[in-house]
Amino acid sequence: GYDTVLWSFAYNDWNTDAQPDRDTAYRRITSATHNGAVYLLHAVSKTNTAILPDVIDYWLDNGYTVKSISG
Repeated sequence: GYDTVLWSFAYNDWNTDAQPDRDTAYRRITSATHNGAVYLLHAVSKTNTAILPDVIDYWLDNGYTVKSISG
């Protein structure tokens, strides 16, 4: 069977015509950090691509674990 996984964070990053600036996106993502968080970040967002290393560093520096979801 399949496992259902729901995300706990999403924002308007799919709209390529209305991308937030780097600082805004970073603050939105990191301010929503919590244990067990599952982030929905769209690959079409150049902003997400640019800030992802910094976001991952933030999570690791603050004691969170980053891992993939597998069945």
